[in-house]
Amino acid sequence: MLRLLARDGSAEELMELGACVASRDLSTEDADAVREMKDLSRDVLGLLERRRRREVELTALFQSAIDLAAIRDLDGVLEAIVRRTRLLLHADVAYMSLIDEGSDDTHLRVTCGVVSPTFQQLRMQIGDSLGGLVLQTGMPASTRNYFDETRIAHVAAVDAAVADEGLVAILGVPLLLGTRVIGVLYAAHRTERTFSADEIAVASSLGAHAAVACDNARLFQSMHTALAALNDANETIRQRSDLISTAAEVHLRLTQLLAHGSDLAVLAETLSRALGGTPLAIVDRRGTTMVVAGGWSQEVESKIHEGMRRARREGQAVRVDGYCLVSVRTSQEDFGAIVAESDGDLDELGLRVLEHAALVMALLLTMRTVVAETEKRLRRDLVDDLLSTNGDNTEALVRRAIALGVDLERPYVVAVAVGERSADLTIAASTWASSRGESLVGKHQGHTVLLIAGTDASSAAQMVATEVARFAGQKVTAASAGPGHGVVQLRRAFQEAQRSLAVMIRMGAVGVGSTAARLGFAGLMLAERPDPQAFVRTTIGAVLDYDARRGSRLLHTLHVYLEHDRNVSGASRALQIHLNTMRQRLDRLTRLLGDDWQSARRLLEVQVALHLHSTLDAVRAGSEPGAP
Repeated sequence: MLRLLARDGSAEELMELGACVASRDLSTEDADAVREMKDLSRDVLGLLERRRRREVELTALFQSAIDLAAIRDLDGVLEAIVRRTRLLLHADVAYMSLIDEGSDDTHLRVTCGVVSPTFQQLRMQIGDSLGGLVLQTGMPASTRNYFDETRIAHVAAVDAAVADEGLVAILGVPLLLGTRVIGVLYAAHRTERTFSADEIAVASSLGAHAAVACDNARLFQSMHTALAALNDANETIRQRSDLISTAAEVHLRLTQLLAHGSDLAVLAETLSRALGGTPLAIVDRRGTTMVVAGGWSQEVESKIHEGMRRARREGQAVRVDGYCLVSVRTSQEDFGAIVAESDGDLDELGLRVLEHAALVMALLLTMRTVVAETEKRLRRDLVDDLLSTNGDNTEALVRRAIALGVDLERPYVVAVAVGERSADLTIAASTWASSRGESLVGKHQGHTVLLIAGTDASSAAQMVATEVARFAGQKVTAASAGPGHGVVQLRRAFQEAQRSLAVMIRMGAVGVGSTAARLGFAGLMLAERPDPQAFVRTTIGAVLDYDARRGSRLLHTLHVYLEHDRNVSGASRALQIHLNTMRQRLDRLTRLLGDDWQSARRLLEVQVALHLHSTLDAVRAGSEPGAP
């Protein structure tokens, strides 16, 4: 099965291999193992297939963007978009209808896979059929079975053409210019099926490209009409033509930079130079500046936020009090905007350059998002695998960690966290850890787990409880252990932190961070390597320090007081001190140990700590030279 995966075999081969093995006389355990391996292999094949499909989709979108940048003839670009729509959606048929200017009719401009002459010559009113629904709402629409669909206005001529072509399932997405719908891009199947959200998103992106192509063609037509009608404005027209070429060159240049992996700052500088050195900034969806170019030195003002809202609403470049803004977005996500300084010196074509640049930058940010999500997933998987192994495949895990920039030979603290509510903390923890360098976040056995570079387990637990809580918007309880390095030590630290967290939850500790050493007697029992000395210091260290500084015997007073079952009179007589002196010493013990030191739980810990302290003193005395 591994060889089959390595050579990118098919699902059919996997089934044949599984059937071949299943035909043998296997034990129940071996048969279960074979079935598990076959299921895992099928999942891997499915994942590889989805990634290949995503690669094909992105390649098609990039190629469409390059087609638009090259500004070839409109029919050629639209035919390429329709052909790619059919290919990417595995459709039987793809076609595009455009609205006739000056009328309420639409006609099929481009088809791919259509065999019926009746269907090819089809004309529809704007309100007719599935396309009418898309044109009226400006939103994608789909139907599993066209003839059973009740949301649309069925027209006899249209239904007859659809039946003649044999179409059943149909998807339509709008071609939008701002808020105006200029046509519809369709994908159709001759059998019943449901279109997925990914398919609708891909078709919408291709529809956006088609709308840009039509808009470019409109600009060309406008230029040529002006050239024929205004001979006296020949020089002006020539300059406009140069600007169109500049826009195309800029778009092509930006696309090439995108293909070569350039970052956002390089794209911004290139765009600024293409606009004659215009100062500009790229801001995120909250209006926070990400990069600047061309000497931009302005603060993002409130009017820019209003301009961003307008640009998102209108879907094209807008002017707002000395600025030009264009929204940077895809059909699924809003990334922000490009903001350029302008006192009216950017004409319509300059605005188109900004819009083309926004498309390229949206693609760049989409790819960056995909890469970031992939890295987060790989880090989560690594955490789960690290904590699942007993030391097997250590070398492979180390190589995976190095590929993610993580050195497992460095010391790490392992923290386990749980939220006050049942919501998953992994996203909030990942956001917090992203600013901390060499840290990993994942899930294991239902817990959110953080591997934090460092050696202070107590501080790490408190940081997780306070700082992750801010990102999660809820109280977070965390326990940590370590430090440790290497697969085996990290797994042991996780187990200790997991046990500590269970104790904290049972004790009602919410919204705090702790370690086994800070959990008192329970922590002493839970620790992977119990540290009695640390327990003693945590429990009665304040009294020991007081006696060391003052030369007093307050610890002895505590011991006698407990031996006399907390009888103040009996303890004072045993110590041969006045009753008031005894009460003063008890008051001092309360200040050092806390008001609740005589509660049932704390008193048990104090008594255990006293016995451990005496035992440790006896051990140390026994190890001295000459001791029996």
